[in-house]
Amino acid sequence: MEIFDNLIQGVDKKENTVLHLAATSDQDWNIFGAALKMMWHFKWFQYTKGLVPEDYTIRTNKSDKTAGELFKQSYSSLIQDGGAWFKETSESCSVVAALFA
Repeated sequence: MEIFDNLIQGVDKKENTVLHLAATSDQDWNIFGAALKMMWHFKWFQYTKGLVPEDYTIRTNKSDKTAGELFKQSYSSLIQDGGAWFKETSESCSVVAALFA
């Protein structure tokens, strides 16, 4: 357990914690669609967030960024694409619902 704790609580040369690394993960989940990819990246970030001490959520790296800020920055295009997909899907569902009503 000591090795696990050292990995979770360690920081790299840029003062990035494991939460910062999870926020910038380029893991390809082999999932089609921006919304689903975003969901899995968010789930991974939340899982990692549950492993680290609470103060790591507000800890900044040498670039003065928190892990949350890095997450938003890293996935900004995916967030926009996912939002657009949700909007298009909800509009399509509304049209279908109107046709059946």
